[in-house]
Amino acid sequence: KINLELVDIDTALIKTINVYKGAYNADIGDRIGGIIDIKSKTGNFKTFQSSITLNNQLVNAYLNVPLFSKASFQASFRHTFNNPLEIKLKTEFIQPETEFTDVNLKFSTVLKSKNPFKISFIHNNDSYKESLKDKMNLQLASAYNNSVQTGISIYYGVNWNNGGTTDFSISQSELKTTYTNTLDLNPSGITKNGVNEKSIRISHRFKSTKSHQTKIGLNLINNQSFFRSDSSSFNIKNISEELNRFNLFVTDSWHLNVKLIMNYGLKIEIPININTMSIQPRIAFKYLPVKEFNIYGSWGIYNQFMSEMAVLDVNNNNLFHWSILNENYKPNQAQHYVFGTSFKQHKWQISLEGFYKTSSNLLKFYVDGNDNIALSNGNSRTRGLDLFLSKALNKHRFWCGYTISQSEEYFSYFVNKSWQPAPQNQLHELKAAFVLNFKPVFISFNYVYGSGLTYYKSNGEKIIFPYNRMDIALKYQHSFEKFKIETGFSILNALNQSNLRFNSFSNFPEYEEKFVFSTPFSPFVFIKIRF
Repeated sequence: KINLELVDIDTALIKTINVYKGAYNADIGDRIGGIIDIKSKTGNFKTFQSSITLNNQLVNAYLNVPLFSKASFQASFRHTFNNPLEIKLKTEFIQPETEFTDVNLKFSTVLKSKNPFKISFIHNNDSYKESLKDKMNLQLASAYNNSVQTGISIYYGVNWNNGGTTDFSISQSELKTTYTNTLDLNPSGITKNGVNEKSIRISHRFKSTKSHQTKIGLNLINNQSFFRSDSSSFNIKNISEELNRFNLFVTDSWHLNVKLIMNYGLKIEIPININTMSIQPRIAFKYLPVKEFNIYGSWGIYNQFMSEMAVLDVNNNNLFHWSILNENYKPNQAQHYVFGTSFKQHKWQISLEGFYKTSSNLLKFYVDGNDNIALSNGNSRTRGLDLFLSKALNKHRFWCGYTISQSEEYFSYFVNKSWQPAPQNQLHELKAAFVLNFKPVFISFNYVYGSGLTYYKSNGEKIIFPYNRMDIALKYQHSFEKFKIETGFSILNALNQSNLRFNSFSNFPEYEEKFVFSTPFSPFVFIKIRF
């Protein structure tokens, strides 16, 4: 998603969010990186609920309607507009223009034997524009990006009399993106990219025993993608790709005793019509010498058959597009190693985790010596250490996290034939937040510091831009007889720091490259009414 000031899924529908940073088991995800697993609410079968939220950039509405005895229909809508309170800074950085709209619909019911049945639908439209202007504020050139995403899923769960559970789901999702470059008000190139995934997923969790919790599953997946370009800067003009595959997985949680738990799994991926089979083992342990303290570790192999690849245009701008890794390419493959420890006592929580990840069969398009776009194969590696601590102080809460890491990559076209810092490489990152609960008044604060990403200008000059951002917010709640109200304000980038968007800069013909400004000083006043 392009609009950085909104979360991908409307929070009015979210029930739980689980973040898997790495080395997760075989029943989770279909990628080689981290996974964010978002589960939506079932809805209220008995009570009508609604809410509307307004601020100076967003309108957000939510509706829950009970249907017959054991069913509900939920709907949510969001739309952004220009923030009249946003301060336009006099800066050499480009300040992008964004617009976002999304709709979420969900029907939920319970059939016989308390078996859940759900239908979910999501649609969003995300637009982003970078404009290069002269001193008279006249547009010289622009880069426009519009993404449209649609998804639908049908889920049915069976609760068996023996204690086991079976999940069935059918889903389809599609993302279409259009890139338009304009120079002197004349379109200089239009590029379109789309990716589609259809899947049928079946899994069964056996009844738990004293020592084991076993799960098996079968997934049938179809992926399609296309890439179209009318730009003269691309020798890649028209590509369509498709891949059918299925995978089997089994996982088990083995409680050897009260102090030691082993989790292990295996995923076997078989692309149809391709003479290959991917075997992906996973294993993890958790040891609790005492109740408050534990040591854990995990390892796994991960494959990915759909990849977002970068294409360089004639001006050295990165254009990212999704591609299917079919018989023409080997799938992305990664290995994750994680080892850590955590401690929890007296409202303190402290954890320390080390990680090492390697990836291979990565693909990147680049401009060769003949000014043609060529394809290069490469590898990456990331190592680091995460420290996290939190403390509850009566009703108040404090969090702090620190990461030290190094990310490197190597591609065959590198001139010096050595590992180079990856675009996302950043040595230090510090995050802190607290929430003060003086009910009905709540005050929150969060701060993020990054030591900086490294960029290279066209003349070879190396630039590092540190990241500093502090956000503050105040909220007041009050309940009336028939409705509840929340109101307050928030300020994003309260210290008015000049930060850059990750991996976003534009090179325009005849002009020096321009970096893109991230969230500026942005005050918001909001009101939320719940019925």
